[in-house]
Amino acid sequence: MTKLEEQEIETLESTINELSYATFKYPEVEHSDANETINHLQDVDVPIEIVFGKKKLPIVDFLKLKTGSVITLDKLLCEPVDLEAGGKPVA
Repeated sequence: MTKLEEQEIETLESTINELSYATFKYPEVEHSDANETINHLQDVDVPIEIVFGKKKLPIVDFLKLKTGSVITLDKLLCEPVDLEAGGKPVA
């Protein structure tokens, strides 16, 4: 592993360690119907993803991938990661 790769990994590790998660607070609502709706929404699972980068590959290139293949992403290791909820960026 090169010195540059080691530095990028260290930077990535420190970025991951610095991630903080938002605390969601539900607004106070006076109507009991609205409170019931909010209570139902609290049980909904939302997939959360941390995206380090993306890459579009033609199928022919995808089929050539094997263990150990390297894919160059659209972001550098030193750039912040994206947080997506339900496939939509939130941070």
